[in-house]
Amino acid sequence: MKKVFFLLCIIPSFCFAQQDSTTAVVKIAGVTVTSDSLKPIPFVNIIITGNYTGTMGDYSGFYSIVAKAGDTLIFTSVGYKS
Repeated sequence: MKKVFFLLCIIPSFCFAQQDSTTAVVKIAGVTVTSDSLKPIPFVNIIITGNYTGTMGDYSGFYSIVAKAGDTLIFTSVGYKS
């Protein structure tokens, strides 16, 4: 029974460890700011193109999102041009 439990714990870790660079997952974090005064833009929507995954920045403009390497992010906010 101990051998089966050990294998069930080890096999999933090998599956996730063998990702190549085309499927690498990256956590992206930052702050959205205005280009002229560098003031934070609150509640910006961030989405991944071609996917329904997204997030929203907080009141201070901070955001984080998990995406695959090579994905394109779109930032939108009311009152700003895209």
